[in-house]
Amino acid sequence: MATNQPTSKKVSLPAAFREKYVDDEPSPSSDGIFIAMPSRKSGSSPYVPQCLTLNACHINCAGDDGEIKKLCSRVKELDLTQNKLEDWKEVFSILRQLPQLHFLNLSSNPLTQPLMKDSVENVSLTTIKKLVLNNTKIRWDKVHLLLSVLPQLEELHLSLNGYDEIDVCDTPHPSVKMLQFNSNHTTDFQQICKLGKIFPKLEHLYLLENNIKRLSGDVDNFPNLKYIGLSDNEIENWGELEKLNAFPVLVDVRLKGIPFLDQYPEKERRSMIIARLPRVTRLNGSRVSETEREDAERGLIRYYMKKELKEQPQRYHDLVKVYGKLEELVEIDMSAHHIVTCLVKIANKQTIMKIDTRKTVLEFKTELEPLVGLAPNRYRLLHFDHEMIGTAYGLNELRTPNRRLNTLRVQDQDEFHIEKRWNWNMKKWDRVKESVFY
Repeated sequence: MATNQPTSKKVSLPAAFREKYVDDEPSPSSDGIFIAMPSRKSGSSPYVPQCLTLNACHINCAGDDGEIKKLCSRVKELDLTQNKLEDWKEVFSILRQLPQLHFLNLSSNPLTQPLMKDSVENVSLTTIKKLVLNNTKIRWDKVHLLLSVLPQLEELHLSLNGYDEIDVCDTPHPSVKMLQFNSNHTTDFQQICKLGKIFPKLEHLYLLENNIKRLSGDVDNFPNLKYIGLSDNEIENWGELEKLNAFPVLVDVRLKGIPFLDQYPEKERRSMIIARLPRVTRLNGSRVSETEREDAERGLIRYYMKKELKEQPQRYHDLVKVYGKLEELVEIDMSAHHIVTCLVKIANKQTIMKIDTRKTVLEFKTELEPLVGLAPNRYRLLHFDHEMIGTAYGLNELRTPNRRLNTLRVQDQDEFHIEKRWNWNMKKWDRVKESVFY
């Protein structure tokens, strides 16, 4: 296979393609069975997918001029992750021969050879809209030079490149709308804000795992930014998080794996984030409804109203102006209302049980296991509404394991009937013997 090629020899893209896709030898399936693929007539062109993946094939050159165009001219997406491309001249030679290409992935290629201005003269790659350069360690001067020949680029991936600082160029790149900038070394948010100067039309910015602690910077550089991903960073406190309100049009944020937030239960954490970010309409991928926002904002008022003035954030005082000072919620113990007394029937046996309706169907069936003598998946559980017994509408088989009993309106005097699931692989006489009890 291609992965066994010696790295010292020249391996062109067409050669790697033929080895992967034009193989007359039968290939083993995942079960170790050799499958004979239908062969093409001699001289016919091989099938080339529009989304061409040639990962880890040791490709280090374009090959003979015109060969790629003849073979792969209809390719629209090209993934060359983990190959051996070092020279940008070889990359441009590949790209010139793919007139329909709009996606290119060069991740984990050692693109160490210089990219000079004369290398991009008379080069215009107008079809490419998405470019992935993760883990290439490409320098900023090369990034700017490369983007100068990609006037229609909309999506750029620069993750895992070890950037400490960001170099701003004289000419911005307004076509880029989405930037993946994860797992770099840029911890200073003022440096991050330089990205807004480079990409003034940026709408989506991903900054996962950058060890960012503070969010102070020139956020006015992002006049169009609608989404920011800050998961798995080290943001220090609520004060820093509230600085996201300074982004002019930000409405969608992702904030998972933030250490100071993890001290709160999930529901409370989400509520407090929503209350502090008034313009956010999506949080961690979920829509924020008007009802959820109002509940969150009222909850923040109640959370801080008993605390000392110095502990109350400005957002608390802003919300008090909107809702006024709220009364404390009266806590009522509703636990007794979750317990009902029901009759449980197993063939000719029956017993009265107290049942906690906050449990799920699976939890209840697991609780019944010692009584039934069978695992939950070996029997059917049927609920009878005592008010409907004797009619055609009282029976309800509980099929959804995660459904809570209180959603079924289980009441006192209701009944639960248990029926064993038949194992049709058993001999008939064995089933008859088991039916004596069930």
